Amino acid sequence: RKEPLPFLCRESLSPMGYTIDQLTFYAPAIPHLQQVALLDTAGTSIEGMQVKFSQYITAPFGGTFMVHPTKVCVLLTLQGSELLVTTYRRKDQEGAKDENGFISIPDSQVTDVIRSEEGTFTVFMPGEPFSYGIQGEEGPTKVKHLLIVLDES
Repeated sequence: RKEPLPFLCRESLSPMGYTIDQLTFYAPAIPHLQQVALLDTAGTSIEGMQVKFSQYITAPFGGTFMVHPTKVCVLLTLQGSELLVTTYRRKDQEGAKDENGFISIPDSQVTDVIRSEEGTFTVFMPGEPFSYGIQGEEGPTKVKHLLIVLDES
């Protein structure tokens, strides 16, 4: 039997840090972690949210951000450590959406860097560009995380 994950919150998260009590509001996947753990990369829809599991090796930042114009996104790191970066919101954040509703922003300046470690989460508000999967000073590492996109309610 596996022990429950030790969910931590960094008070210094930029742009916003949240307490554990607030995590269940922003990420209702938490009570469903056993079900979510069985996900493949195709993802699933669970009670008002889209959940996608990813595992990969971190790499240098490729210069492209993603933004969801209308939904809150929660990135929950299950294993490993990676850097997340954000950039300024731009008026030209319109364009073709991918199958998950995200718009790519290929050329913008990094404004904040966040270290996401096992058991931590970061909330990105609608219209807030971000990128993940970026290696830190330690070099490439294996990461597993959930990207949770909350449906409008």
